[in-house]
Amino acid sequence: MKRSMKHVWRAALVTGAFAFPNAAGAADLLPPPPSPAESGQHPGLPPVKGEVQVTGGVFGVDKGFSDRAFVSLQGSLYDDTGLGFHADVTRSMREEKANFAAFGASYAVTPKARFKVMVGTSSKNNEIQPELYLNGSLTYDFGPQAGIVVIPEIIYRSYRSGVDEVQGLLGINKYFPAFQDGSYVVGSLNGSVNLVKPGDHIGWEAGANITHVRPYYMSYGIGGVVGSSAYDNTLGLASISVRNDYFGVRPSVSVFLSKDVEVFARGEVLWTDFYTLAGGYAGVKYTF
Repeated sequence: MKRSMKHVWRAALVTGAFAFPNAAGAADLLPPPPSPAESGQHPGLPPVKGEVQVTGGVFGVDKGFSDRAFVSLQGSLYDDTGLGFHADVTRSMREEKANFAAFGASYAVTPKARFKVMVGTSSKNNEIQPELYLNGSLTYDFGPQAGIVVIPEIIYRSYRSGVDEVQGLLGINKYFPAFQDGSYVVGSLNGSVNLVKPGDHIGWEAGANITHVRPYYMSYGIGGVVGSSAYDNTLGLASISVRNDYFGVRPSVSVFLSKDVEVFARGEVLWTDFYTLAGGYAGVKYTF
């Protein structure tokens, strides 16, 4: 019998390393868009009118903990006024099974800055997907000479179990000058801080990734992550704060079947104080 204890569920609330991508989380880990020279636009802003992405993944967990799987459908549409519309539907399968859906909009207030908001909810479950999901983010591009895109983000999740989580995230992408063959390298730094109530500890995560991109052909990269999940475990009538430190590696690859169709995959091995997680996800992305 796989474990389904409350503290196992709450470990998933604190960091994306333990949960499944939703609200475009999977897309955030994909290879970067074409270079400014290829797209004719800054790398931080959408170079296309729309995109649809299908993703599926499986993660095995040892020490008797439940394995995890998910499938998701994500899409975005952009118009000439700067408006964008976004949707994310995910099916999660682990200690419980649940459906999650989030919808939102974005607006390019300047050629360099786009604000985005998402609102979501899930089918009935205790703690693997939130009853209420709110996400606000800003993508700011410092321009082709700097080659830097910064993405601050804040997420609120409220679960039917009575747990509330506030997560602050910051991503920094650096696009390095292209080589003679037109390929280029992108370096990424990201971090997050999680406040979970009830609970006395603060969860956090820090990661880095480097990706070599050959526009409209293929890309490959490797990333690393360290962090600590923080949550509370109910034992009898007492609530005990728990920490679970971890580190891991995340290789990734993508191949363009055509200029509009990209297939991608990302693996993950995560070593924690309580268990080891290994698996990954793959999918296909169509831009138009």
